[in-house]
Amino acid sequence: MQQLTVTRHQEPTGTVSLPAVTSAADGSFTITDTPPVSGDATYKVSWAGDATYRGSEGGTVVPVAKRPSAVTLTGPET
Repeated sequence: MQQLTVTRHQEPTGTVSLPAVTSAADGSFTITDTPPVSGDATYKVSWAGDATYRGSEGGTVVPVAKRPSAVTLTGPET
């Protein structure tokens, strides 16, 4: 199990560091994130390495859909 560094880059918010995640014994990991705007979000994950292995990094682009707008108004009928 290794600690991984995670960043998200999205315009216009720029690059944001997300909480670090720890990989499972099989190397898998899960990231939970809700970007603040729609558009492509680029995620990068890196591992610093150790005394035996060189570090590595990878990334992916995720399309983020705009949330639907909703307004509820209440008030007197007259």
